[in-house]
Amino acid sequence: MNNQYDLEQLEAYLHGTANSEQQRQIQEALEQDEELKRQLAILELALKSIRLSGWQDDIKLAQRTYLQNRKPENLQVKQVFLGSWLGRIAASLVFFLIGALILVVMSTSPESFLESKSIRYRVPVTRGTIELSEMEQAYRREKFESVLSLHQRQTAPSQKSTFLAAMAALEIENGPQAIQLLQAVRIQNQESDSMLYEDEVDFYLVKAFVMTGNFEEAQKEIQQILRDPNHSYRGNLSRWDEWKVKIMNLKY
Repeated sequence: MNNQYDLEQLEAYLHGTANSEQQRQIQEALEQDEELKRQLAILELALKSIRLSGWQDDIKLAQRTYLQNRKPENLQVKQVFLGSWLGRIAASLVFFLIGALILVVMSTSPESFLESKSIRYRVPVTRGTIELSEMEQAYRREKFESVLSLHQRQTAPSQKSTFLAAMAALEIENGPQAIQLLQAVRIQNQESDSMLYEDEVDFYLVKAFVMTGNFEEAQKEIQQILRDPNHSYRGNLSRWDEWKVKIMNLKY
């Protein structure tokens, strides 16, 4: 592992403020050191995450205060997720930035992401509706296994039936089955030239992909949603969510 570059030097490289010789040296090291390349990718994501989460001004203020009042002795930084890399950070580095980087990386997980997107699908009931289908009744009663069983019995399930089964699979945290069913709705829509549950499929695929650890596909779905200004779930996702998924892709 290459230990000659500290956090300030790598940050300067990312911002293009390093001198030409140091820029060249780091570039050459990156071509030979996969671990350094991974560390730089994590740093870049964390810095962008800090900007997206609105912490940047607070960190700069804390940095100035710290640099004005710091004592000359070296600070001991506990090794956490970034291992020996953080262990070699000295007092000359930005203490509060280090803490923010650790917080961003360590607090980002599939569990925390899914909890923040815990929007449960509810069967719509319009005024004047008297009867619900057997599947809809089972879903409203949270009998999710029954919903899946009823769907499997159908010889030619509709988009509505397949989507409801996908939501049931998500509720019991069966990510692979949820993905299969949601993608089946997309195929049904393509074959029938319709757009039923189109926005819902996009959003819940994000959850299903994160649940199964398929972060690259989750990121693609988020990007697709954010590109569409009229998407029903655009307000439920942000660039900050996209960076969280990128961090998870590096962590896990």
